[in-house]
Amino acid sequence: MASRIECGEFRGPMPAHAELAAEFGICTKTLRRALEVLRSEGLVTVEGGRWTFACPLATIPHELSK
Repeated sequence: MASRIECGEFRGPMPAHAELAAEFGICTKTLRRALEVLRSEGLVTVEGGRWTFACPLATIPHELSK
């Protein structure tokens, strides 16, 4: 998922958790853990405790965008 964010495939609002979990073949609990890792790496933000957004490419830390 990180590579898809970094290449710009995911921009702005992310698909629903259930949709992403199905796409990657994982349970939603695992997806939520993965999103927490991405949040800690600065690749996504969570707003209102409900919506997940892919960070714009310009805000991704330089070492992650390589």
